[in-house]
Amino acid sequence: MAGSSALKEFAFGRFVAQPEARQLLVDGQPAKLGARAFDLLVTLAQRRDRVVSKNELLDVVWPGLVVEENNLQVHISALRKLLGPSAIATIPGRGYRFTAPLEGAANDDRPATTTLPDVAISTTSARGRLPSPGEALYGRDRELAALGSLLAQHRLVTVAGAGGIGKTRLALAAAWRAQSGFPDGVWPVELAPVSEARLVSSSIACALGVSLDAPAGPEQLAARLGERSLLLLLDNCEHLVAGVAEVAGLLLRDCPGVHLLATSQETLKLAEERLLRLGPLEVPALDEPATPTGEGDAALALFAARAHAANPCFTLDADNRASVADICRRLDGIPLAIELAAARWPLLGIDGLRQRLDDRFRLLTSGNRGAPRRQQTLRAAIEWSHALLGADEQLVLRRLGIFHGGFGLDAAQQVAADASHDEWAVLDQLGALVDKSLVIADGGEPPRYRLLESTRAFALERLAEAGELAATSRRHAEALLAVWRRAELQRWHLGDSRQLAVLLHEIDNLRAALAWSAQPCGDATLLVGLVGASGWAWKALGLAAEGMRWCDEALARFDEVREPALQAQVLYASARVAHRTEAAREFADLDSAAAIYRRLGDRRGIYLCRTLAAQKLAWRYDLEAAAEAIREAAEAADPAWPPLSREELLIARTFWHEARGRPAEGQPFAEELLALQRAHGDARQIDVARINLAENLFVQGKADEAIALRRQVLAQTGRALQLYAITNVANLSAALTYRGDTPEALTLARRSLPELIRIDRLDHHADHFALLACQRGRHPVAARLAGWCDAQYLKSGFQRELSEQRARDMTQAALSAVQPTLPLSAWLAEGATMSGEVLAAQALGE
Repeated sequence: MAGSSALKEFAFGRFVAQPEARQLLVDGQPAKLGARAFDLLVTLAQRRDRVVSKNELLDVVWPGLVVEENNLQVHISALRKLLGPSAIATIPGRGYRFTAPLEGAANDDRPATTTLPDVAISTTSARGRLPSPGEALYGRDRELAALGSLLAQHRLVTVAGAGGIGKTRLALAAAWRAQSGFPDGVWPVELAPVSEARLVSSSIACALGVSLDAPAGPEQLAARLGERSLLLLLDNCEHLVAGVAEVAGLLLRDCPGVHLLATSQETLKLAEERLLRLGPLEVPALDEPATPTGEGDAALALFAARAHAANPCFTLDADNRASVADICRRLDGIPLAIELAAARWPLLGIDGLRQRLDDRFRLLTSGNRGAPRRQQTLRAAIEWSHALLGADEQLVLRRLGIFHGGFGLDAAQQVAADASHDEWAVLDQLGALVDKSLVIADGGEPPRYRLLESTRAFALERLAEAGELAATSRRHAEALLAVWRRAELQRWHLGDSRQLAVLLHEIDNLRAALAWSAQPCGDATLLVGLVGASGWAWKALGLAAEGMRWCDEALARFDEVREPALQAQVLYASARVAHRTEAAREFADLDSAAAIYRRLGDRRGIYLCRTLAAQKLAWRYDLEAAAEAIREAAEAADPAWPPLSREELLIARTFWHEARGRPAEGQPFAEELLALQRAHGDARQIDVARINLAENLFVQGKADEAIALRRQVLAQTGRALQLYAITNVANLSAALTYRGDTPEALTLARRSLPELIRIDRLDHHADHFALLACQRGRHPVAARLAGWCDAQYLKSGFQRELSEQRARDMTQAALSAVQPTLPLSAWLAEGATMSGEVLAAQALGE
């Protein structure tokens, strides 16, 4: 065994080890001990000053062999049975340390580096002992340049980031580039195996090849280094932050030529420190179209390189790119996770990888045998980070795992706090978790936080193991209820679009809270509260069908809820989410909700129910009932309410005049709404008001003015909320169709069709598509699509709005003009039984 001659003979307690004779004596008698176990004992005793990593033990005791880690554990166990459990300590996540005191040692705590000769650091090579960077970096050009700039200007630079993010590779590449600037070399110091802060100085000295007298401290190290000009690459500092900070501070003070580059999950918090926080690799966005190569997509390029290395048959191409992108996205762009996944490709294939990512900790276990153990499995990488946390930090981390897609500070405090752990403590621990790169703080005001998905999966495991899953799920649902209730109450102060822009980030959390509340072990009252508080938002977010499903879930649990106000809110939500699809139900829900609000004396609730009823009644052309609803809403309105409260009533009055066939009399109300939104100053809501006014102008026959307004909205790409952005494109197509601008109308119609299908709004635009098909001479499909629309309105109990009715009349006229040669009635009847999606695609097809 290499290095076994360093200790000729050593004794501890009842034991004497004789390396040259390769035997261990117990009370003077030879013990039965295997050769590998004996080598382990000697190796640990020789390195008793520090923790010896499992990798190092495997390399020394089984040189050149690939051995499973459990072999090491078996021999360690055998040694403990013989020597006693206190002779060898296990340092979780790091390795083992020999802890029995040796007899006759002048100072047993003396580090092994004190035996090294006191020689000057070699200056024959400016590289020091720096290894070649080896493999290429992927997607880190910007970070590498930034790190190089920091190193050129500052003496202490820390690369911080989550485990497996690629800190060491980036630092090594930057150090390699910078080596010419350091005459006395660039020296890597691996601190992961070091278990105690007091050993940092001796570990640096050992890496440099200089000796320190016991006890080895930073002052001695600084004296040895003196005026030398060198760069120390201190790798994996997170578990020794205080010790590294002490040594770094002294070297910065006393050694003007020494520069330090540290990698750590946590910063050193020194005034001289400059930070480069390393994030995940770039991954393609969900809606990014597939391209044949991964150029510009660092995560995909890394996956492709590692998969090709595992099996040269792999090529990233148009067929597999979307799947690889999904894998990289679900792994958060974390290089270690991507490499582990790529290593599994030859066994599982791309689809097999995707299907098994939900069990990622079992899947991602085939790391590079030469890498540190903590980098050979995804679980080990996260466990290393988790082991560095205090108990309170671990508690907060596992509770934060309940969040989907990020969270705000208030919600985090509500979920993570309990009777023994108040909100201020949660704030402190959240800050520590951000500092330690386990929670990511996204930009914005107010800031949002998130866990990488792999960290979140690990946290959820710990949450379940702690028996806290049910209680934390309840607090999560309660926190989401508070978020959505607050937003609903602030609608008239802040406006819908500002609220929705924020709440869009909470949709995944809302879904999770609803799903938990709907379970038998959940809470019906929370379910009903969540549905009621969020009911106003689903349609505007383009998620009406999903919102309707949750309304149905809540209505089915009404008998478990005793709070009338919650029931009324869900009934209103059900009618609001439904967009004129089932008249009897929608009016029944609104009437029931209004009745409850009247009993409760809730003027706001009455106002919301009656304005919505008026808007819907207008499109049943029940003008008298609509007028009565408008009157009651106006009576319920409070002049002290914020100006934005008038929006619903202005829309109702605009619709009522349009339904009367006098849209010009409704135009002042549409213009008042636009002025109201301009005064409020929300650009998105201004666009929504423009869309509303454009529709009024269009039904008056003022197509040019309507088109101009709609083009203004279209020019503000990405500004309008999703529902309105989609319908604006479709309605612009309708106005152009009416005016006879068929080519542009067709382009816009094709653009809007997939989105209209996705948000379940095709029925309100298909009449215009039928007219467009008629203009293109596609009479059979135009007739069938018109027949489909007829059936949808008949089923819903509503009638067409004026613009839709006009399109239907124009289609009928065009078809009637060629009636003698067409089986028109048969086509209309046939369309009623067909798929609207198929017919619309045929109407707009090539």
